[in-house]
Amino acid sequence: MSAGSNPVVVLGAGYGGITATLRLAKLFKNHPDYQVHLADRHPYHLLETRLHEAAARRAEVTVPILGLLKKRKVLFHLAEILKIDLENKKVICLDQEIPYHYLVVALGSKTNFYDIPGLKERALELKSFHDTLKIRDQIERMFAKAAGIADPVQRKPYLTFVIGGGGLTGVELAAELSEFIEELSLRYRMNPSDSNLILIEVSSSILPNLKENLIQRTKRELIEKRVKTLESTRVMEMKPGLVIIQPGQPLQAHTLIWAGGIRISSLMQASGLETGLLGRIVVDEFLQVKNYPQVYAIGDNALAINPKTGQPV
Repeated sequence: MSAGSNPVVVLGAGYGGITATLRLAKLFKNHPDYQVHLADRHPYHLLETRLHEAAARRAEVTVPILGLLKKRKVLFHLAEILKIDLENKKVICLDQEIPYHYLVVALGSKTNFYDIPGLKERALELKSFHDTLKIRDQIERMFAKAAGIADPVQRKPYLTFVIGGGGLTGVELAAELSEFIEELSLRYRMNPSDSNLILIEVSSSILPNLKENLIQRTKRELIEKRVKTLESTRVMEMKPGLVIIQPGQPLQAHTLIWAGGIRISSLMQASGLETGLLGRIVVDEFLQVKNYPQVYAIGDNALAINPKTGQPV
């Protein structure tokens, strides 16, 4: 059998994809007939768990992929992935095709705007390095505009910042932005109390999946950071300068950062993979894709069901 005649391809260089790639490279190190490939649209690995830090201050959140793969038997493809050709066992990219013997799908997730009117067009999101720059730029621009408005009523929408989604991402972002807003208040010679940072959560409590003692401690810390929390509240629409919520009066704000949910790329369904909740790929207890035992899905892309409870793992 020729060297590398069995390509093992990993799609996506997020946490799951990088971990899988490094482990597979180690597994096949002494098997010349297997070659590990990694494909991603970016030349860097994104530290997603630190994006909230980069949104409020300059922080290193990217790591060059080639540096991570140094001295490992892995071929990296900088590629825009379009489709998985399951019948012919190849990945269709914008400018190339990558054949596979085994395939690991680890393409991560995208922001889910849930078809809320105006959200996709007007809200900011936090899923990429570019998003962090847009958030910082937006907040600084709002302070710069507010600095030229004497009337506190007219100035209020510029200094009101809304975060939609009270999960881990939303809470961490709120904590970081509170410090950034205080810093900008001093820079623009404003009273920090003139600005409003509002965290909205549709559930009855922020951080709904954590233990009660951790939730209460987090709430106390958010209060200390002057973050107002609106629980059991749903974002219904975003208009220019206005965030419509239910229940409650509309919020006068030019800035909404949406961290209210995720969805999986439509590429999965388009490729013919069986999908379930939020577009995740249906897998068995070994993370193998139904009807395609040589294809695996991990991380956000995988929908594994607990056979005892019937609920997603």
